[in-house]
Amino acid sequence: MNDRRQHPRIETALDVRWDGISGSHQAKISNISINGCFIETAGQARTGELISFTIPLPTGSTLMLKGRVMYQRPSQGFGVLFEPLSELQHEQLSMMVDLALPATEQMEAAYEPARPVS
Repeated sequence: MNDRRQHPRIETALDVRWDGISGSHQAKISNISINGCFIETAGQARTGELISFTIPLPTGSTLMLKGRVMYQRPSQGFGVLFEPLSELQHEQLSMMVDLALPATEQMEAAYEPARPVS
């Protein structure tokens, strides 16, 4: 798949409940950015479908979001592009991503292959 993302995604494991045409489903967000996320779920959603979900914030509050299903991975879940965010939603999501990004970068650095010494 061609990766057209404009913002870095952070690895996470957020428990969420999403709602769509097929009903309400338990799921996990496995990665997230300011523009979208990947939802791991057994629930079915169609490409192009508008779904809503609530994610927990580090402050203890929650953030309600809506997004469009952009692609599916059968038996795994689907990728979501967020609908336009309000200023408050953008601020809260940015704070969450910014807080988690350094930890994600440290994890990625730990898995980089060793470079030969010259």
